[in-house]
Amino acid sequence: MADNPFTGLELRAELLDYVKPDGSYNLAEIELVLKQRIKDLTKQYHADKVEKGKHEEIQRAIATAKDALRDLPKPELEAYIAKLLEGDTGLVETAMGELAKSQEERNLLQKDLNEANKFLARAIDETLTPEEKRRYAGGANPEEIKKLQQQLREALHSKSDLTGRIKKAEEEKKKYESRVSVAETEARKYQREVETMRSSLDQLEAAKGELEQKAISYKIAYEVAIKDVQAAATELIEKQEEKIRTLEDTVMRAVTAANKLVEKKERALQQEYKTKDEILKREYEEKTTTLKKEAEVQEARRERVYKERLAAVKFDLTSQRILERIKEYRKTRNLERALQYCNLLLEANENVHAAYYAGTIAREQGNKELAGMYFSKALKIVPTHKDSQSRLDEIRKEYCAEIIAARDNKQHGKALGLCESLLRIDPNNNDARYFAGTVYMAQKEYERARVMFEQLPKHSSAQAQLAKIRTITAPKK
Repeated sequence: MADNPFTGLELRAELLDYVKPDGSYNLAEIELVLKQRIKDLTKQYHADKVEKGKHEEIQRAIATAKDALRDLPKPELEAYIAKLLEGDTGLVETAMGELAKSQEERNLLQKDLNEANKFLARAIDETLTPEEKRRYAGGANPEEIKKLQQQLREALHSKSDLTGRIKKAEEEKKKYESRVSVAETEARKYQREVETMRSSLDQLEAAKGELEQKAISYKIAYEVAIKDVQAAATELIEKQEEKIRTLEDTVMRAVTAANKLVEKKERALQQEYKTKDEILKREYEEKTTTLKKEAEVQEARRERVYKERLAAVKFDLTSQRILERIKEYRKTRNLERALQYCNLLLEANENVHAAYYAGTIAREQGNKELAGMYFSKALKIVPTHKDSQSRLDEIRKEYCAEIIAARDNKQHGKALGLCESLLRIDPNNNDARYFAGTVYMAQKEYERARVMFEQLPKHSSAQAQLAKIRTITAPKK
């Protein structure tokens, strides 16, 4: 009570300054003093840390609520806003209750003030009773005076306090109404966002369903592919096991045959070396046979050299002019005409150069088989012609590569056609026969494959294939 500007001896002393000796006073001056004291009370309220702390606490709660609204998941947002609005409504109702209570106190205070005003009016009009005059002139009981002064101070203090509380309650009411309006706006905004999120969620659910269907189809396809791969792997393993069994049988037969051959050779050697005379006779016969073979080789070599020289000598003036004309047609890219002159020269004279030129022209035209035939003809005329041999080797390699590629890609008809072309070029080509046999094996035409492999008695792979054919075609027991 000591800090209340409406209590204490200061207020009484200040008010007595405005009372004249005859007991009269100026009501306006007293009212100014009271208004000044009300201002002091307002300043004191705003400086009160407790009240100010409550206000800041309310502001922090509002800020926290806004942050919580931003962080909350959408499904919980509506409930939280409703709860917040209910809280604001409760605060507003509390404020309205304070206003009502303040109004009642204000009415009581107003009643006291009215009685005081009536008393002052009677004092001004000099209608006070002698007892009242003595009481307020100093002749009354001092305790009674103090009691009245205390009642006056409490009445003034209650009036000021209630006025401030009413004003504060009205301000709080406006604030809470503003908050309610903002909260309603935010609620509508978040409601729209919730609806948007629900729509997006529905779209996501639909997309999720589609993805699940795709995943199921992919899973089914994957399982089918796994089964196919497993079946193919099982089939391949069975084939490999069959090949291994065949190779094992072949190896066992080869070992048995080798053992028999060794035994046979041992018996033969024992028979041959029975006597020294037989050994010397055999050596003599072998040397004689060797000398005969060497003589035959020398004779064949002399015959070949003679033919080569004879073929080289067969250049007359007409052949030379034809070769020059062939070269001119090749330079002008008239390949058809050049090939005609090559054939003309070959018909009239087996000329190695004409055959070689014809092969190169056919090669440029893209006719690989015809080019190989011309190069083979050039080698028949002159077996040591290096250029023709080199070109023919290139063609053989190309044919072999194409045959292998066609066979691996299961183009069996194409592979057999290439083998036939290579045999037309080079009838003694073992690779062409072996590849043709492998193609027939892939087609399970074992009889044709056997015919091809039997033409290759010194080819180890061909003999292994023959053993496999015998195993496959053997009658089952």
